[in-house]
Amino acid sequence: MTIPITPDNESSIAARSQYCTNAPTTVAGTMLTRRTGAFVSETDTQVWCGLGSRTFIMVRVVSAIPGPAVYSVLENAYDAILNVINTVGDGVIRSGSYRYVSQGLELYTENTNNHQQTWGVLGAAVSALQQYMESVEWNQGDPASVQFSIYDGANEVAMGTLGPS
Repeated sequence: MTIPITPDNESSIAARSQYCTNAPTTVAGTMLTRRTGAFVSETDTQVWCGLGSRTFIMVRVVSAIPGPAVYSVLENAYDAILNVINTVGDGVIRSGSYRYVSQGLELYTENTNNHQQTWGVLGAAVSALQQYMESVEWNQGDPASVQFSIYDGANEVAMGTLGPS
């Protein structure tokens, strides 16, 4: 028996799609072409999409970290990642993990699901994490220690943490 493809059958695909918390009409893993207003939903895990990218993160807050250190660490880590891209080009992170430690905080990512993170996807994920932290501060208070997964389109390629070193 075959099932005809009708608009009713197609809706099950849309129901399984995840949408960006920061752009509720954008399916996660598709290109986010414009910035939307800051928004954080009431759920524990946020799907945060990177501007100008198909990269998105699923992020969960662990605890608040008062002060500007989180922003500085993310900005400096992002600059270090861009430096690698500008020096040697984008490509797979050969060690399978990335660690940036500064100001008593550590940003750490490692490959997952038999996929490999690239410098470009990592940079887009760190940028998305920066945007998320700015939104959290604007909506709720302090930036935070977080756990997150990095997606390149539909594929989870890495998991990471940002917190005390």
